[in-house]
Amino acid sequence: MNDGQKQFFQFIMDRTEPGNEEAMKELLENVFQQQEKGTFAQMEMMAMVPKMVAFLREDAREEVMEIVKEYGSKHVNK
Repeated sequence: MNDGQKQFFQFIMDRTEPGNEEAMKELLENVFQQQEKGTFAQMEMMAMVPKMVAFLREDAREEVMEIVKEYGSKHVNK
């Protein structure tokens, strides 16, 4: 993981619903691997977001979605 990915990972994990940490970690690691390979495209982003939201604490969802939109716009292959 690069520094930006580490920051994003920690931000998301801090807002993950207890009990969902392992599933979220696996999801994020898969996204980071795709980014490194250059295969993380808009379709993957669209499939990942609902899964991610399901793992988040309800009170953190809106905040996280704002960051995901910003992060995704910079890290998705179009």
